[in-house]
Amino acid sequence: MKQCVSLLLALCLLFALAAPAWAEPVVWTEADSPKTTSELLDAGEVEIRGTVTVTSNSWSTSASLSILLNGTMVMEEADGISPFFRIVKLSIDGSGGPKGQGVIINGAIRASTEMSLCNVQIQGTVASSEDPVYLEIGATLTLSGKVTVIRNQQTDGTERNIYLAKGAKIKVAEGFSLDSRIGVTLAPDYAEGNENAAFIVDENGNPLTAAQLGNCFYQDGDPDT
Repeated sequence: MKQCVSLLLALCLLFALAAPAWAEPVVWTEADSPKTTSELLDAGEVEIRGTVTVTSNSWSTSASLSILLNGTMVMEEADGISPFFRIVKLSIDGSGGPKGQGVIINGAIRASTEMSLCNVQIQGTVASSEDPVYLEIGATLTLSGKVTVIRNQQTDGTERNIYLAKGAKIKVAEGFSLDSRIGVTLAPDYAEGNENAAFIVDENGNPLTAAQLGNCFYQDGDPDT
């Protein structure tokens, strides 16, 4: 009996030592600024407190990234590299940010499969040639809480906001705030082969209209679309 108990305790200890510890997010504060996009992309999970500047030195990765945006991330161009980054799967939660919204200034974010934004404000800049939010072909953007994407008016009169490539969709999750304000631009071939394609859907994939969403979305500069 004692041998069985000893063996059981030994096995429990072995599993406890072998089990991976839950990784804590890397914390960046104003004292750590500036950081680089390569550091951001390599981190996997980052918590930003206060105002942190992130300069561009690498823009693409095949990994996933989660950001707790409890402050403001200011993205800046460096060495001719535009202030944006591209990632396969991206999650940003700004619930702990100023006035309940984390803020991204000047930069652009791009996802090839999935992006999730919760309580985030993204401020484009006239100087940027990138869309503040870009979803590649077939990707899904899930929105919850209050999300604001400030329009980026270019000198040629074009506007940049959320860009959806062909087949990409915006999924509105439970708890999405109708106080949100979001502009959407569709790729020229978005509806090719499916003229009735819906680009804003609920969590079950059912199409939603602008009226159902309190007209917080507008398309191509038209607030009534």
